[in-house]
Order: sequence, then C-alpha cells, then structure tokens
Amino acid sequence: GIYIRNAASGLVALDLAGDIVSGDFENEDDDYRTDGGSGVYAVQYGRGDLTVDLSGSIDVAGLGLQLYLSNSGVNAQVGDLLVDVAQGGSITAGDAGIQAFNYRVGALNITNAGIIDGYVAGIDATHYGVGELNIANSGTIYSNFTGIIATHTGAELLSVVNSGSIISKQPAITVNSLAPNAGIYA
Repeated sequence: GIYIRNAASGLVALDLAGDIVSGDFENEDDDYRTDGGSGVYAVQYGRGDLTVDLSGSIDVAGLGLQLYLSNSGVNAQVGDLLVDVAQGGSITAGDAGIQAFNYRVGALNITNAGIIDGYVAGIDATHYGVGELNIANSGTIYSNFTGIIATHTGAELLSVVNSGSIISKQPAITVNSLAPNAGIYA
C-alpha cells in the first residue's frame, strides 16, 4: 500500500487513478484476505487539507483508505479532510473501505459514486473537531456489518445522504451525534 505522513504545512493531495493490491487470499473461494495492511494510510500533522480522489481500485486485506487529520502537529488547528470515490473507482477491503478521522476545525466530507465493499463497514467517518461531517453516497456500498457509520462529537451539522445502494447485514446507516442540540440530516 501507500504510507504518507506530513508534519510540515501545506496540502496533502492524493490522486489515485491506478490499482493498489495488498494481502493474501485466505481460501480458494477468495472470500476474504489476510496478512495485508491498509491500501492507503495518510496522516496530516501539518497545517492544511488532506484530499483523496480515487478513480482507480484498492483491493486489500485491511483498511482501504485509512485517513487522519490530526491536531497534534505544530499549527495544525485548521484543515479539511475531503474524499471522493469517482464513478468507476472501487475499494474492496477486509476491514472498512474508508476510515476517516478529523480532529480539527474544518470539514470532513466523503463522496462515493463508485463501489465500496468493506467487510466491517463501507464508510466509517468520525469528526472530533469543529466543522461539518457530510457523507454522500450515489454509488454502491456492500458490508457484512454496517454500510455507513457517521459520528460527530461537535454541535455542527452531521449529514448522510444516500441516493445509491447500501447492501449490509446490519443497519445500512448508523449515525451518532454526541453533542447536545446537534443537527442531524439523514
């Protein structure tokens, strides 16, 4: 997979048009993979945004996209975490397809028009900072457990819009707003 760590200031932008494959197949039926890490692990400690545009494919045993916008770096108070899976883009993961955390002042926006197949969750997004959390799915999400998990600890808008398909064995969408009087749009 790909590992990115930025401790300086500036935008971290990933444009993933190719294919990422990691891990071994567990059995002959290719039901799940083992011994593999994340397709992309990216953490932004510096001041600035973290953006991911995926038009290619990720096929891994672990997390498809593992993304952190951390507030522990120098001058790292502000930044947006933006993820876009384009039509034709795909993620197949033995864990969550997308796992994203924003600990800052700024937005956490995830848009899927492709296909996400995450064993544990299709999209698992948590905003611990100040700013909106928006998830929009017009593609297809498959999960053995939950299709979309959205958690916000702040009082800002938490929005989940699904105009596509979510196929899961547990709740299709789980929304957690942990602040009193917070707005939820689902």
